[in-house]
Amino acid sequence: MAEPTQIAEIISLTTLTPHTTELVLRPIEHPLSFKPGQWISLQLPVGDHPPLNRAYSLAEPPSTTGHLTLLFDHVPGGKGSGYLASLKPGDRIPLSGPYGHFVLPDSEPQHLLLIGRYSGLVPLRCMLRSLAGQGSLPSSTLIAQAPTTAEQLYHELEQAGIEVLFDDRDESPGVKFNDADLIGLPIRLTIGERSLKNGGVELKLRSQDERTVIAVEQVCSRVKAEIASLENAIQAGVVPVTFE
Repeated sequence: MAEPTQIAEIISLTTLTPHTTELVLRPIEHPLSFKPGQWISLQLPVGDHPPLNRAYSLAEPPSTTGHLTLLFDHVPGGKGSGYLASLKPGDRIPLSGPYGHFVLPDSEPQHLLLIGRYSGLVPLRCMLRSLAGQGSLPSSTLIAQAPTTAEQLYHELEQAGIEVLFDDRDESPGVKFNDADLIGLPIRLTIGERSLKNGGVELKLRSQDERTVIAVEQVCSRVKAEIASLENAIQAGVVPVTFE
């Protein structure tokens, strides 16, 4: 027997990292009642035998808006993630659920030990936010595998309002450097084993040959300073022209 479904409307899609997107849905027929830690299934109209069912944990606890927040990873060549990334606000997709028994205990815990990695952190986040919102968050320990240094910096720079082109192609550094110059990127950051061993991230301005290694925690402020310097130089070079 087919699982009961309902239609949900896309409210928003927000890029969190080069490989992760937050998707917010609104069930149209009726609000979805769920417990933090549970997941829903989306029926996507793609694949060899559609619909393609994909399971996603709920990232935010229940709210008065009735919105459902999901996080999904971008899988290279993935039909499911590729379709979700193509959606826009107002689009609609079917969903079913909730499912799963990985939820908080009925009795109030004295301490929580949570272990996860990558998208496996999503249901843990939902649980912690639910407890915090109720004012009943106990002493908690979260053991998580952190994202790569590159993804961390991408997120920090985007949050600071800096437009970033994340080049994670399977190409040699020479090809990537050449393409960056052809595009005209004013600032290039290179993160690799060598730069990290040397103490951080390699920064190079397109206008200079010199490369500088800066500490990871200083990258955001340094890039902002370099952008301000470039903008000032451009302004200083502007020549007023009078049109008659």
